[in-house]
Amino acid sequence: MALDSARKQPPWIAPQPRHDVQLPALKIYNSLTRTKNNFVPVDPTDAHLGHAKNYVSTDIIRPIMKDYFGFRVKFVMNTTDIDDKIIVSGRQQYLLARFKEDHSVEGATMMNDAILSQTRAAFQHYITKNLPSIPSDTSPEAFSDLVARVYKDKQGEPVTVDDLLLRARVGTARLAAEALQAPGSPVDFFSKTDDILLPYLDVLHGASMDSNKNDKSLQDDGEGSLSKGTSMKWSDSHFALWKASKPGEPAWPNPWGQGRPGWHIECSAMASDVIGKTIDIHSGGVDLHSLTMITSSASPRLTGQLRTAMTEFEVTEDLMKAVVGWEGKLNNFFLKALDIWKHSSDTTATPQLSAADHQLLNSLEKAKADVDTALCDLFNTSAVMRILSELVTKANSAESLSNRTMILLARWVTRIVSIFGLDPEGSLQDTARIGWSGLEIPLSAKPYIYPASQLRDQVRSLACSGFFDHASISKLAGEIPESSALVDETSKSYSDVLLHFRAELEDRNSPRPALVRPLDKSIVEARAERETAGAAKAKAKLEQEAKEADAAKELLERAKVDPAVMFHNTDEYSEWDENGIPTIEVGNKTVSKNKRKKLVKEWEKEKKRHEEWLATQN
Repeated sequence: MALDSARKQPPWIAPQPRHDVQLPALKIYNSLTRTKNNFVPVDPTDAHLGHAKNYVSTDIIRPIMKDYFGFRVKFVMNTTDIDDKIIVSGRQQYLLARFKEDHSVEGATMMNDAILSQTRAAFQHYITKNLPSIPSDTSPEAFSDLVARVYKDKQGEPVTVDDLLLRARVGTARLAAEALQAPGSPVDFFSKTDDILLPYLDVLHGASMDSNKNDKSLQDDGEGSLSKGTSMKWSDSHFALWKASKPGEPAWPNPWGQGRPGWHIECSAMASDVIGKTIDIHSGGVDLHSLTMITSSASPRLTGQLRTAMTEFEVTEDLMKAVVGWEGKLNNFFLKALDIWKHSSDTTATPQLSAADHQLLNSLEKAKADVDTALCDLFNTSAVMRILSELVTKANSAESLSNRTMILLARWVTRIVSIFGLDPEGSLQDTARIGWSGLEIPLSAKPYIYPASQLRDQVRSLACSGFFDHASISKLAGEIPESSALVDETSKSYSDVLLHFRAELEDRNSPRPALVRPLDKSIVEARAERETAGAAKAKAKLEQEAKEADAAKELLERAKVDPAVMFHNTDEYSEWDENGIPTIEVGNKTVSKNKRKKLVKEWEKEKKRHEEWLATQN
């Protein structure tokens, strides 16, 4: 029967929601309808297969589905692909079994010459590939002595992974060499030579030992070519539902001959075994689109294919600045809210709300609605990030907000960022939590920084009040908690203490206490850069001082020389005048006028230095 080569889109039947369940208006792109359709989880009596981008998509979508929309999520991830090293190993074992059969090994009591000859060739092939420092024609008899000279154990040095691999390869070759020298029984012989025969027989019979994971031709031959070279193949990414088995590969009888399923079908079977016949969202690469299409065509119970649209982008410096800016804005917001929560006596009581409170609470309700709309629109998380940023901007700029309003906003923002996985230590069960991990100073710093900050606040308060006398200071000093570590730290500068504890004190208008917060990473890095630059400058200064000292020492030694003989310690001149200045060069050549001028200047400088030195000797 002739098959229509034109691609036909399978029909899509929209699943119907249960009448007793109210679902969110979540829309996801459906590649069958090429539009966004309402998401409806299917009952076991229906059928549905979705498709989403892999790994990252599922890590984002899963908590949104579970923690935001409230779905009960069963997540299954398959690891499958039998067309890899398992196939290679199976083929090698098949070839070895055939080798033994061809040489009548079964029932034999000793090894024949043909087997020994092939095994010697396998031995040379193995050392050529795995022990390149050993000559390829090395005989099994000479192997042990040669390898002991070439590969010496490292004495007192750390052992690397390469060292361990080398030891394993040497051990494999040594066992084979022993078997070739004393073959023994077939069982004993092959137990020592299997590891060199397996790859050799594979290469000998034209099978590649290279991984086929990234080999397009092998992928086409395996999963990517349903009918290679014909119009039936819709796309290079399409796969084989069933494949003819090569020698040594697993095979099952079927109407098309001995073969095996493609690994995409393996994946489908594994998922169906765990989940059942219905899958709401199916995540995977572009080749899995075809799996969904074909499976949907084969079964009217499957209602379609879902796909999330993940926009590709480049991680640029500007993008990273935007990310850091967004994180910094939320950090400041959370710190402000945490400070209010810590210092407020009651954040649950209903206060008298100001106009700013009402305005911000209205903004909060609008943000909730906008977030819901964004997440219902193909999990638009980027829009949610913008909504949070705008809400936080309004909260940070608002004046006269009640503590309750600020904390209400902070806890809602905390919940959203926790759902998005931005707080690895966060728990949605902790409804009172504000912010994310890393907002507070290190635990080890709290016993020192908080008392010191409190004391500093009290000193500032006294100074601002005008009642700053000795008695007040003495009273505060007596209230300092006894801590040897704190006393030790007071010997350091203020900035050094904060840097040591990775803490920062942000002063605010009185009577509000200073805000204790973790030291910004950029400040730590800037301090480290300054220290590095300072150390380099100090080093350069010391080097310059040493250089100048050496030069001064050299000048001092030269100053000790009498200018009358300063030009005598050379073979360049043969006659001098009464002051010791050269007049005739070697070879009876008169010193030129220009050169004599230079010599006179040198002589005058030396005369002055020498006279100054003589003056110090009196």
